[in-house]
Amino acid sequence: MQNSLRLIALSACLVIARPGLAQLGSWTAHTSMGNVTALADTGDQVWASTDGGVFYVDGQSRSIGTLTAVDGLHAVSAATIAYDEARSAVWVGYADGVLDRIDREAGSVVSYLDISRATRFSRRAINRTIVRGDSLFVCTEFGIVVFDPVLGEVRDSYSRLGTLPAATPVKDLTFAPDDQGVLSVWAATDRGLAIAPLGSANLQDPAVWRIEAPPVADTRAVVSFQGQMLVGTESDVYLRRAGGDFVPMGLDANAVSRLVAAGGLVVGVTPFQILTIDASMATSRFSLAEAGFPSDAVIAGGALWVASAGTGLLTLGVPPSGTFEAQQFSASFLPEGPSSSVFADLAAAPDGSLWAAGVLGGDSFHRLAADGSWANFSERTDNILQGKRSFTHVAVGDDGSGWVASEGGGVVRVLSEGPLELFNESNSSLRSAAGFPGFIVVGGVAAEPDGGLWATTRGSSVPLHYRSADGTWSALPPMVGEGLTSSATAYGVVYIDSFGQKWIILREESNFNLVKGLLVLDTGSDPADPADDSFRFFGTKGGGGQGLPGRGVKAVVEDRDGLVWIGTEEGLAYFVNTGVVARDPSAVAIWPQRSDRSEGTFLYLGLPINDLAVDPANRLWIATDDGVRVVTNAEDGFEEVLRLTTESSPLLSNAVLAIEIVADRGEAFLATDAGLVSVGIDAVSPAASPGDLFVFPNPVVLGSISEPSVTVRGLVDRTDVSIVSGLGEVVARFRTRGGQSRWDLRDFSGQLVPSGVYLVIAVAENGEGTAYGKIAVIR
Repeated sequence: MQNSLRLIALSACLVIARPGLAQLGSWTAHTSMGNVTALADTGDQVWASTDGGVFYVDGQSRSIGTLTAVDGLHAVSAATIAYDEARSAVWVGYADGVLDRIDREAGSVVSYLDISRATRFSRRAINRTIVRGDSLFVCTEFGIVVFDPVLGEVRDSYSRLGTLPAATPVKDLTFAPDDQGVLSVWAATDRGLAIAPLGSANLQDPAVWRIEAPPVADTRAVVSFQGQMLVGTESDVYLRRAGGDFVPMGLDANAVSRLVAAGGLVVGVTPFQILTIDASMATSRFSLAEAGFPSDAVIAGGALWVASAGTGLLTLGVPPSGTFEAQQFSASFLPEGPSSSVFADLAAAPDGSLWAAGVLGGDSFHRLAADGSWANFSERTDNILQGKRSFTHVAVGDDGSGWVASEGGGVVRVLSEGPLELFNESNSSLRSAAGFPGFIVVGGVAAEPDGGLWATTRGSSVPLHYRSADGTWSALPPMVGEGLTSSATAYGVVYIDSFGQKWIILREESNFNLVKGLLVLDTGSDPADPADDSFRFFGTKGGGGQGLPGRGVKAVVEDRDGLVWIGTEEGLAYFVNTGVVARDPSAVAIWPQRSDRSEGTFLYLGLPINDLAVDPANRLWIATDDGVRVVTNAEDGFEEVLRLTTESSPLLSNAVLAIEIVADRGEAFLATDAGLVSVGIDAVSPAASPGDLFVFPNPVVLGSISEPSVTVRGLVDRTDVSIVSGLGEVVARFRTRGGQSRWDLRDFSGQLVPSGVYLVIAVAENGEGTAYGKIAVIR
């Protein structure tokens, strides 16, 4: 069971006042929390910071709760975590120096930016946070910061520790008496331990600090245990004796990054093993079978909890001293989510699920089911994927099957049930790149409505491949003409329009990182026979409002009005899709013009575009490195109706790599370089034919809503909606696209309507018929 900790620091509903997109719904982050960076024991829960946010496991129920940047955390990737019992708060630290306070009782998150604003230091990452009384001692990349958790401000900082260079990073610290019994601060640095009396009048004075270095001076962790000091170094654990003598314990030749005293033991963490040391200095050393690399560990509730860099949070019984063989964990905890967070391509399936391709070099691809559950596919889950990586493009057939392109491994087919199927040279027309046997670089996949599949390759003599619905594969040679030669075989992303034309991005055969232009291909009556094919190639930069804004084409999508939009590295253009672009010598790309010319003539000219998508209301969603733009058709041109950035929304990063609209769910998925988020939108797929309208909320109480509106669902694609009062007077009228729209409960004059029952009449523009609904308004 997975709970969600709701936060009052950030609303989950973003209201947009601009025309064309009345309101966005709730936001959800879909990040991987498998890479756990640190742990904190609160007594009744174990909290984990991860690369995808924070989660906790309840000690009794074993239920999981999560927090992400969408819920108010400062960022996606959390580096450290600590529990503040006096204030019932959890403190989370980040690589940029920001410190979050999570109030467990209020459910709120507050971010403190003081450390991140210390711009005189180039590195400001938080490495560890230690709570002591009314202070937080924060180990940073430039020294020690003392933070006041009551006032919420930095109280002091120590960046010169004895003879160490200024701004030496501090990895860990503890408090313990020195050899004279004076309570002191012991700080672990890469040049040894920095030690100073805690009660010194001025810890900013370098003279009050002395330096002690074990034989391996790069210290990573330090803990006081049974009156002795244990130091984790780049190699092994050292026991400090009086006078500054350091004795190696011979536990591990690898770096010991964490030492924590709990449950009568010291638990240590290395990249491959867990260490334990008891009061008699007896030790254990063991790995965890079938688990990722450990990164932290605590003892809570009599059990050992291990943070894994890859598989989440693991728990097992504490092994007795003298244990040296691998141990099996008894339970694992990982919030629902993908096994990785960054995706290069997204595709919606007919059943409302979402497929997500990975990135170049990544080892997995994923499916998000309509019920919110994730399936992850990699060589760890499916033997057929052994050695296969870079699953960068994905398509979905009308039967719901997923088709995944691997840049090096061929094409993978995933059915709703049954094993995965891999297509390569042995069972398809796909061919290896010249000089690289077995290395098949698939640049794109696209599914036909009849069950056929198109795949492109790079580096072989046959760049285009067709698989018919009966499973027969055919290879097609490169298109020659219009400036293309037989050597132009680097085919990439492929998009199929409503007429069956293939829009294919071609790359430079001498440099796959560069785009050559855009090929529009009509494969004729027989897709497997190139003899009846026709094509146009657009490989030059246009000007004056026509032609491609640039050759670097990144994305192609067709809207509901038959415009095929082209996103390039230098802006946006569209073709009026007549169905014969591939054989029409006069076909030309057009630059969209702004409806408001005061902002310039052409919309987004010069803006690099990463991806495009169209929602059921025929709005164009544009992914860029500066957030998301949403555009709609307006009088005399096009206008922006929404802009999403990290400053205006819970978007995880402004670098948006891919966009997909899951129309049946009314949800937009935005893949950024920091992770995937989704947001509800005010448009869903239209109904096939008119039926009873569903209007909600119903009844609606105006005084209880700050931005009153109701949703009308069940519309066909193009509809004129009239709102009629109980007296038969039409009080409002509007035109819609898609299966859902909103009425702002205002009449023609802009005034909120009075109490009453109103009839909603939706007349289809294309003759499908009329649908009706009712709404009760209470003021």
